[in-house]
Amino acid sequence: YVELQTLADRYSKEDRLDFDSFVNLVDELHHSCQAEKKKQASFHDSEVQDIRRQFARIDHDGSGEIDRDEIPRLLKPMGIELKNKDDQRRLMALIADARKWAAESGVDPDDCGKQGTATLRFPVFLFMCRLLQREKEAKALAEEEEEAKVLGFTEGQVKKLHSKFCFWVARMQEESQIADDGKDFNLTLTLEGFEKL
Repeated sequence: YVELQTLADRYSKEDRLDFDSFVNLVDELHHSCQAEKKKQASFHDSEVQDIRRQFARIDHDGSGEIDRDEIPRLLKPMGIELKNKDDQRRLMALIADARKWAAESGVDPDDCGKQGTATLRFPVFLFMCRLLQREKEAKALAEEEEEAKVLGFTEGQVKKLHSKFCFWVARMQEESQIADDGKDFNLTLTLEGFEKL
């Protein structure tokens, strides 16, 4: 609200906004929101809050950083193993990429930390989570594509099946919310149910 008031004051003339000033105000607000979203690795605010809670659980000493002693607590939930030197190099490369991306997205250099160290502040942790998510999605997509080849589906058929499945899940979620019985919706799709889609 304070930022909006400050911008409105900057663009208004005698407490009034003409159309051009209003357009400029909205444009600046849009750019400001986009810049903040970029600093959040394009996560929604609720996702950022969830990730911040995860970070706080790992940051056992409450220092605002995940340090060397806390790194092992970070790795298991993220599905990262450190069994050998290659795993360590992969982790350090992941942290370096997260730092670089955070810096390029406008995160304060102090919050990005020093390259080559394993200490993580929250913004870098956030970008690391996004990188891991993208990695996981790319792997899942590659597995789906491989499975489609094995089964003999064309790309068009896979897209159509995916679209129908997403539609079905959305409908099931909607029906579950309408029922409001507190039960999770059933994600079992029968052949008969699929044919009805």
